[in-house]
Amino acid sequence: MAAGILQLAINLAKNHHVDCAKLPLSFLPKRENPYGEMLDIKDGVILNETLILSMIKDLL
Repeated sequence: MAAGILQLAINLAKNHHVDCAKLPLSFLPKRENPYGEMLDIKDGVILNETLILSMIKDLL
């Protein structure tokens, strides 16, 4: 189990060192402030769950 956690940590560290500016990501939609759209506080609910679920469904 410890070896698996170490491998996970190594891969996570590698992901955080990726220079995304060099990747061909022009096919992705430009999102200026995606978190602002999700943080829609209504009726004590902090996250806009409807928007989040809609975004997840769009990916499937």
